[in-house]
Amino acid sequence: MAYCTIPSKGFSQLLVAIAVFGRMGFRGGFTRKKEKEKKEEKMKVDGRKKIDKGKLAKTICGYAGFMLVFVILGIILVYILHVNIVPYQKVLAALSNTAAFQPNTGLDVLFKIPFVGGAINGIVGFLIYSAGAIAFFVVQFVELLPKFIYRIPNILKGVISEGGQNYNIKDGDSKTIRKAKKALNTGYAWALAYVDSLSFWMYVFDFFVCLMAYPPISGVKNPLDAIPSLIGTIYYQEWTRIEFFNIFLLAFTVYGVEKTLEAIFAVNDLMVAYRKGGKNP
Repeated sequence: MAYCTIPSKGFSQLLVAIAVFGRMGFRGGFTRKKEKEKKEEKMKVDGRKKIDKGKLAKTICGYAGFMLVFVILGIILVYILHVNIVPYQKVLAALSNTAAFQPNTGLDVLFKIPFVGGAINGIVGFLIYSAGAIAFFVVQFVELLPKFIYRIPNILKGVISEGGQNYNIKDGDSKTIRKAKKALNTGYAWALAYVDSLSFWMYVFDFFVCLMAYPPISGVKNPLDAIPSLIGTIYYQEWTRIEFFNIFLLAFTVYGVEKTLEAIFAVNDLMVAYRKGGKNP
């Protein structure tokens, strides 16, 4: 029986060769796998970068749109504020002409002096405009104060959390006890109610000032004659004297600032919602 023998030296070299080639193949496969994973990871990163750039572009465009609307509304608000000073200026001018510069006061002589009359007119005009602006801003502050208060969460939460107690007012309670129980039952809500009431009456005052400045009746020369002329027109039913454009100016001056401010608040809230929506897609 014949045996096939492999020299020990040749056999060992064969094993070494097999091991080397196997190791090279394993390393090659592992390397290719790593390269493939790196390539896929790079593609994912590039995709995220493209998405991030797209989101950034959309965000910038969104904020630019909001800022453009803010600028437009700001310009409109400044114009409305200037226009709203005019009614107070007209009424104050009418009051000053009827009070200080009537002939029986003797001050009208100053206007007849050369150069002095022009200087006095300029100074008086400036003072009237300044007083009208101050009066207007005071009125607007009181009118719009509730709008700002109702946008402050801490105040609203405090009013709700301290909403008052539940003390029953009895028939036998004295006037002082009744007043104390009402105060405790009301809590801080009375302050909001007071601000709302003050704002309402300031709107009424503003309405009559604007009514005198822009009388809805034709032929009214003096703002102080606007209300009597309106009453007479309604009483005698002289509807042809109605000035519809002045009615528009009346509504515009009374509610223009409020509605523009509400539009600014709305755009601001939408911008906040847009920013939060971008953070939480």
